[in-house]
Amino acid sequence: MTRQIFGLIIILTSNIAFCQDSLTRKNNLKLSIISLADNAKFQYERVISKNSTVGVTASIYYLKPVIGIKIEPTFRYYLKNNAPTGWYLEPKFLIGYFNTEEDFNTVHNTYNTNDRLINYEVVYFKKKLSFVPIGASLKVGHQKYFGNNNRFVLDYNFGLQYFPYNYPKKQETTEYNDINGDQNVIITSPGAIEPYIGNEGFWYLFGAGSIFYANISIGYNF
Repeated sequence: MTRQIFGLIIILTSNIAFCQDSLTRKNNLKLSIISLADNAKFQYERVISKNSTVGVTASIYYLKPVIGIKIEPTFRYYLKNNAPTGWYLEPKFLIGYFNTEEDFNTVHNTYNTNDRLINYEVVYFKKKLSFVPIGASLKVGHQKYFGNNNRFVLDYNFGLQYFPYNYPKKQETTEYNDINGDQNVIITSPGAIEPYIGNEGFWYLFGAGSIFYANISIGYNF
C-alpha cells in the first residue's frame, strides 16, 4: 500500500511539474511554410495574459519585380482564454521598405514662336525606385501544440489586408527655350505603352500587398 501511495505521489508531482513548465513556456518562434516561394516569413509570439499575446512578424521578399522587407507588430486575442492555443483574432499594423523598377514615359513637345506644335516625341523607359508602404490587416486563425511535450507549434490563419503599392507617381514638367527660340515642354509620367497587370497587379494578387491573405506556419515553443 505504501508503495502504491508513493507511486501516485510521483505521478502527480510529474504532472504538476509538466503543467508548470507549460505555463512558463510563453514564447513561440515560427516560420511560414507556404510563403517560401517569394518570401521568408519569421514570427515571434509571447503570451501576456490568459487570452492575449503580442509579437512581431518579419517578412523578407526576394522575388522580383518587387523586393524588400515588411514588419508587422502583432496582437492576438484568443477566444477561449487559453492563449496561445485555439481560435484567435489578429489585428496588425504593417510597414515596409521595398525596391522595384517601374515603367515611365517622357513626352517631348516642341512649339515654335507662334505656339504651333512642330515636334512630338514619346520615350518609354524603366526607372528604379523605392517606397515605404504603411497599412493594416485583420486575420482569423487557429494555433495548437503537437509533438513531444507539446513543444512544436502549428499556426494557420486567413484574412484581409491593406498594404498599398504607393511608389512615387508624381508627374514632372520641364520647360525651356532652345537656341532657335522654340519652346520645349518635357512631361515625365508613370505609365507603359499599353495597360497590363504589371508590378502593381503582382503586388496585390501575389506579393506583399495581397488583399486576401492565408498562411500556415510551424514553430517551436520555449
